[in-house]
Amino acid sequence: MIRSLRGLALALVLTALGGGTARALEIQATLIHASNRRVAQDARLDFVEYRLRRIFPFEAYAFMGQTGVTFPGHEGEATLNLGHGMTAHIRTRGRGGRIAAHVRWMRGSQMLLGTEVVTDRRTPSVLGGVPHDDGTLILVLVFR
Repeated sequence: MIRSLRGLALALVLTALGGGTARALEIQATLIHASNRRVAQDARLDFVEYRLRRIFPFEAYAFMGQTGVTFPGHEGEATLNLGHGMTAHIRTRGRGGRIAAHVRWMRGSQMLLGTEVVTDRRTPSVLGGVPHDDGTLILVLVFR
């Protein structure tokens, strides 16, 4: 009886401290083409354009597509279709209150970029530098 009361007390403490059911993790992936060709500013990029301008020396950023996935907790694995023949394979896990994501960005069977990002929720992770036409491709991941 004492053992079951201790177990119940421990479960209540862990739940109160956030050790209960993990919060769902939503991943939003946005594909962008950066170039020096003039295009109208796209409101869909407002959440990240200030960051892009600090990192990449281009005049314009064009929205190419957006997709996402939701995992029931911090850990999951999915392949996202980015369009234009590209995919992003993402495997996530919790890491000390943050999110670690192993990312493989592919065009068909060719790997364009492979990396691991460790980030907080809602902070855009900017991956890029993949040459494309007269500019570069950028993949922005947001974990919510």
